[in-house]
Amino acid sequence: MEGISLMNNENRYRVELSLNLWCESDEEAKAVAEAICDEQKKRFDNRCQVVKLVESPFGSLAEWEVE
Repeated sequence: MEGISLMNNENRYRVELSLNLWCESDEEAKAVAEAICDEQKKRFDNRCQVVKLVESPFGSLAEWEVE
């Protein structure tokens, strides 16, 4: 990220992202989501966290939260 200071504290923003993960199980989805957050924390010191994980079958409007 050339020309951008990642440690500039003048303006701080909170961003909520949504992405689809294709996994074999709830446990794998949790592990992948945590790995993504861990990488974000290492690269940007941005306190990334998983707020909610839902199962969202392709082609269905129904979703349910994974415990």
